[in-house]
Amino acid sequence: METSHYRREYAAYHTDIERARYEHFSGVTPSPRFETIRERYAHLWTRDSIAALDGERVETPTQFETARAGLHALAGAARLAYVEARAHEVSDELSRCESASRVEWGGEELTSRDASVRLAAEADADRRRELAARWVEQVRACDDLRAARLESLRDAARELGFDSYAALLAGATNADYETLTAAAEVVLERTAAAYEPLLAGWAARRLPPDRVRERDYADELFFARRADLDPSFPARELRKTYEAAMRDAGVYAGRQNNLRVEESTWAEARGAGCFALSPPDDVRLAFYASAGADSYRDVFHAAGRANQLAWASRDLSGRYPEFVHPPDRAAGAGFGFLLRGLFSEPAWIAERRGVRPAEAEEIARACALTEMYEARRDCARVGDESELFAARDPRSESLAAACAARRGEATGFRQPPALLLFNLPAGGACASEALRGRLFAASLAEYLRTRHGARWWSRRAAGDELIDLWNTASRYSVEELAPLSGAGALDPELLAASLNVAASKKA
Repeated sequence: METSHYRREYAAYHTDIERARYEHFSGVTPSPRFETIRERYAHLWTRDSIAALDGERVETPTQFETARAGLHALAGAARLAYVEARAHEVSDELSRCESASRVEWGGEELTSRDASVRLAAEADADRRRELAARWVEQVRACDDLRAARLESLRDAARELGFDSYAALLAGATNADYETLTAAAEVVLERTAAAYEPLLAGWAARRLPPDRVRERDYADELFFARRADLDPSFPARELRKTYEAAMRDAGVYAGRQNNLRVEESTWAEARGAGCFALSPPDDVRLAFYASAGADSYRDVFHAAGRANQLAWASRDLSGRYPEFVHPPDRAAGAGFGFLLRGLFSEPAWIAERRGVRPAEAEEIARACALTEMYEARRDCARVGDESELFAARDPRSESLAAACAARRGEATGFRQPPALLLFNLPAGGACASEALRGRLFAASLAEYLRTRHGARWWSRRAAGDELIDLWNTASRYSVEELAPLSGAGALDPELLAASLNVAASKKA
């Protein structure tokens, strides 16, 4: 297959997948037709196709850097799709197992997803722990399938010449686990002194006295939800807040009609999503509006990638669809973290939520604590990914105990080892992608503050610089894009410092 034809098919595949995701999120189709789409485009992910892409890259002269980068991305995406296809039978069985799982609670039978949502909303600590115990027991019922899926991914990676699935991911997504593990250790060490007393303060206010020092996983879900902030973030003002933020920086709907912002009315569509139907011409930012800082932050995070795709160069996107449908999505995550960081800015909170400076400080510090918690959790999860994706035995009790201890130390909440395989993402380098995105966002935010002042988010020139970066889509990795933008190399010390400062910032 000629490379130009391969790229057209690659773009068509992603358009079909993204449309199926969008229609499911919108409630148009209760069950997305992913399997049918994957079967239709299975010829893209064969070993012959991978070999052809590798051969084309070798034959492309080194001075054609963009073409070579595109072929590298295509081959990486093909490898990821190949191993997923090899594991599809056990993946389908796991999906059925998880869908059938039910937790009995208060006369209801809750799905695993509904149980986790109920846990996060349950204010009574005793009831929360009882529900958590039942939920964990149900989650464990599918662990053999989760382990079998990891083994299938590992075996398929070895068929392609890699030592492990972790090694394949590193090549396809720039997830250098050795470097990222070292960076994660720096962030954890440098933020511990600020994080621990802040979390203890929250626990003293929100947990019973006998639970303040004995925080567990059920309390973690309750903490992450931060329902105490709901009055400050009403559902009816979510869209208006987002649009005002974009308008402040000169990035608003009047300058583009290819990014559609939509509110889903389907109650099952929790959270927010970016749907890259045909970037940059058709990108959707869709969300189910609900109250809470977590809901607002989800929308702003999804908006980072949505804007990156909507402002992508049409010429670049047309010639190299792999840069708008990349295997490495850390840049989009980074832009999401940049926009979400606004919730840790007291001045921005005061303006956009219309509250007094003292109240804005309190809200921003609460959001900053949540951001610090999530960053520390992601640092721990990088270790989980690295070890599990390379493990000979993902069922190892000693591995589960070590990972639970690492995450417990990072988050401040005791972890049940039984949740190790459940907490691992279904596929891909999600934790490493998040950490790389955070490192990029910290560098970019510091650069924007230096160039445009502490209130960079309200400067049209800062918005123009972001548009210039979005124009490159994912042509460059975050490790390349940060220096090219002027932000310098990714620095875990800078990320840690920014998290610490945000947690104590005043208006």
